[in-house]
Amino acid sequence: MKKGKILLAILLLVIFAFSIILLPPRIAEDEKKETGFYLDYETLINLSSYWGLTPEQTIARLKKTGFVGLALYEENGSSQEIFNQEAGLFSGAIAVATFPEFKDFIELKKPYTYLITDNKEIVDSAIHALNARKIKNQLQQVNKKYILKINYPYKSTEKLLLGFNPQGLEIARKNNLDVLLFIPQWSIANEQEVKNYLSYIKTFCPEPRVVFADKNLPENNKFTKIFSDTFLKENFSVGLLDGIDQPQTNAIINRTKLPVFRVRQVTINTIEGGNILATTEEKIESLKIGIRERRNKAIVFKIPAKEFNKTTVLAFETVTSKTYETMKSLNYQFVPVNPLKKIPERKLEKLLLSVLLIVLFGYSLVLFDLANIKTALTFTVILLIGGFVLFTLNFDFYIKLCAFGASVLYPLIALFSIDIKNPNSFLKALASLVIVVLISVFGGFAISAFLTGNNYFVHADLFRGVKLSFLLPVLIFAIYAAKALLVREKSLKQVVFEYLGLELKLWQLFALIIIFGAGAYYLLRTGNTAESLVLPGEIKLRALLNKYLYVRPRFKEFAIGYPLLLWGLWTKGRPEIRYIALVIGSLAPVTVINTFAHQYDPLWVSLIRTGNGLLLGSILGVFLIAINMVMVKLFLKGSQGEINGDDKNL
Repeated sequence: MKKGKILLAILLLVIFAFSIILLPPRIAEDEKKETGFYLDYETLINLSSYWGLTPEQTIARLKKTGFVGLALYEENGSSQEIFNQEAGLFSGAIAVATFPEFKDFIELKKPYTYLITDNKEIVDSAIHALNARKIKNQLQQVNKKYILKINYPYKSTEKLLLGFNPQGLEIARKNNLDVLLFIPQWSIANEQEVKNYLSYIKTFCPEPRVVFADKNLPENNKFTKIFSDTFLKENFSVGLLDGIDQPQTNAIINRTKLPVFRVRQVTINTIEGGNILATTEEKIESLKIGIRERRNKAIVFKIPAKEFNKTTVLAFETVTSKTYETMKSLNYQFVPVNPLKKIPERKLEKLLLSVLLIVLFGYSLVLFDLANIKTALTFTVILLIGGFVLFTLNFDFYIKLCAFGASVLYPLIALFSIDIKNPNSFLKALASLVIVVLISVFGGFAISAFLTGNNYFVHADLFRGVKLSFLLPVLIFAIYAAKALLVREKSLKQVVFEYLGLELKLWQLFALIIIFGAGAYYLLRTGNTAESLVLPGEIKLRALLNKYLYVRPRFKEFAIGYPLLLWGLWTKGRPEIRYIALVIGSLAPVTVINTFAHQYDPLWVSLIRTGNGLLLGSILGVFLIAINMVMVKLFLKGSQGEINGDDKNL
């Protein structure tokens, strides 16, 4: 067994070294300490008015606190006043009532929409956008006013898109600001319209950076191909919104590996339940985490016009200035967003890594007495042949499957490699805990190597099978531990059937209720945890850990997994109690793997998070052991006192 474990260690180190070879693109991206603040154009105009400054003076002031660009949102007809109140949308009747002198130029019998303004640039931009979408329109000039008749029903103007404000683009040019173009809706369905609209956008920006709300993007392969091919040809890059589901935008990025970047929108308001958090400190901490741990390269600030007041302006000033100071102290540079370019897929290297992973699986079956050599060899050959076929047919799916396989295999190897049959000394138990974490980290690096790609870095694509990767290792280890601790004389097959049977002993039923209850709660908490599932005081504890630790460890890892695993390895208590502690403690290595499965987190963040979790978890484990020892001494002392009392009575 000792020689077998040495060979296992060598195999793990070889796979780890091979994983490192595939990781330079990710490490290079992780080392970039860059972000930039952007301001919504409408907010810029309102802020200038509030401060009593020109837009140019406001921009000069904002540049001192990290602002590098403007965010322009395509105008729509959701309100009557558009283009920063320099134009209006009217039905025929409202237009005549508002401008009686135009009655001879307005058609009341047809449900046209009329755009009226005295700004020629706005009209030209709107015409270009409407033509791109093949919406008929007709322009007239009356008394220095421009009347644009749009063949679109006035009652549906909230869906009418009218292009970008040309004045915002002009201000950006004059002040050397980067521009992000936000398209809130998409109503273009055929290839020619896509090309026309992208041509319209390119009149403003030679290499546009576009952010889609994904609201109306058609979800079909034909459209995705048209859209993607056109974007690649025209040198577009796409922004993904942090915290918002964008399935069709993700599909486009995954298909083409377009230049891509992550964007976070920050709305400053006073509405209860809005985006502004309870305190400025919490907002700053949230932004810091988003920049440092989620690759947010562009932070877009917006104060809604209806919410523009002293309170929101003060919140805006405080949040932006303090976040800027905080990130500068961490050596971050505030620069225009630099989209992540396509990373080579390195298919051959990933195929070789998958071969090593399959060999590791087969060898583990033999080493841990889970199968004989013949059976393990058969499984290995089948997986190698099937893997090569799948690699040839669908490379993307194959590497996701390999990443999932690693997420199940490595925690089990880590747990099977330590001695759970007999109680350990404290130092040996602690060393075993470190081994479990180290092997899990190796697995995390293997997953990262498989999923190295720009689409994974920005969360356009992601690790699949999160819930299952949590559940399977724990269930398999529960059966393995039952064989090792409780029913050693029985085979693994007998253990499985006994646990699936109805004739359970009371302690077995109790153990199952605890384990599966904890597992269900754990799975429900996996991912974005609902507040109803968070333990009382946990949110405050998270905030405290974020404040004093560089990276906050996962709660279930350091507060539950490590302490119980350490105590379970050490305690000389009943096997049933050790069993429950070890099985629940197995959540720790599984959570470590999950930490590394988040590809938008830099590797160094995952390493620090794991280290912090191990440190805090070990401290809590030591505390748990100390309590155990004190309670045993008190119990023994009390028992001795009772015996002495009985002797005196005799």
